[in-house]
Amino acid sequence: MVPILPILLDRIAHGASVDMALGDAMRFRLDRTQRSGFSDLLREIPADTDFGVHARAKALPGFITQ
Repeated sequence: MVPILPILLDRIAHGASVDMALGDAMRFRLDRTQRSGFSDLLREIPADTDFGVHARAKALPGFITQ
């Protein structure tokens, strides 16, 4: 998972061209259909969602650690 705030999701969804990079090794380009998926995702986020800093759990689910 990569945390992305709604403001950035909106920019991705409405960008004319979107090229992304995660670190030095992962780069990709989103086409129009993929970008529209971000618009769909934004509509699913409740208006009262709190995007503040939250404590992070240190435990991993069992299926990840197996």
